[in-house]
Amino acid sequence: MVQSKEKEIKIEEEPSVPPEILEAASSGKLGLFIGAGVSRIIGCPSWDNFALQQLKDLREKKQLIIMNIK
Repeated sequence: MVQSKEKEIKIEEEPSVPPEILEAASSGKLGLFIGAGVSRIIGCPSWDNFALQQLKDLREKKQLIIMNIK
């Protein structure tokens, strides 16, 4: 079961794991690449919202100056 700020998501059935993956995991050679969707499930901001918040924080700390040049 995965819980997020917004809702609770139930994973009813675990998928079967191929033997090659089990072997790589047991030998310490397994690497996981998890997409942004996983972090969104647990309530993290989207990339756009994250980037905007970082820009706002930098601007408030006066570490970023935004100028309109014409």
